[in-house]
Amino acid sequence: IYRAIDLFDRGIKCGKETAEDIFWRTKHQKMLLYSQIGKSRENIASALRIIENGSQDPEDWICLIAAYRYAGEEEKAYEWFIKAIRKFPDKAALYIYGGDACKKLGRYEEALSCWDKALEIDSSFYDAKYSKISYYEEIGDYEAAYKIWCEVIKGLRESGYHIEAAADEKQARACLDKIRK
Repeated sequence: IYRAIDLFDRGIKCGKETAEDIFWRTKHQKMLLYSQIGKSRENIASALRIIENGSQDPEDWICLIAAYRYAGEEEKAYEWFIKAIRKFPDKAALYIYGGDACKKLGRYEEALSCWDKALEIDSSFYDAKYSKISYYEEIGDYEAAYKIWCEVIKGLRESGYHIEAAADEKQARACLDKIRK
């Protein structure tokens, strides 16, 4: 664990100026690891400190929402999501995290609206589609889920992600099997 934390810290230390996408993914992975080893409060405290120090980077706000979500504090995640979208209404990832929190809170229509808003902002954002698939499969609407699986697979193929498309095809077939039963 300590080796992993050290590697995450080295990646984060390089800064977002070096490779912004890798920086944020590394930060999220460290947060996820911390939540899995019982350090969720540290995640929250660190992310909250950054916001309280006046961060205007929507990714920092996403980290705070993620910290609360990883800790299972969906209501707090939702509260910060509402604050964040007031500041950054055009940040698609915010709506994915917000939608996922809404789903956990049983606010299903609001969750669907959030994911749709994310896709309205960035139609290639597959995370919103995966969240919708998960929701539809959980409620047993396999036809709606399968339709989205097909959209995802088509988009992945068109973007040259054939391995990812093949993996998703297996999931889509399992969904289709449930429709046929």
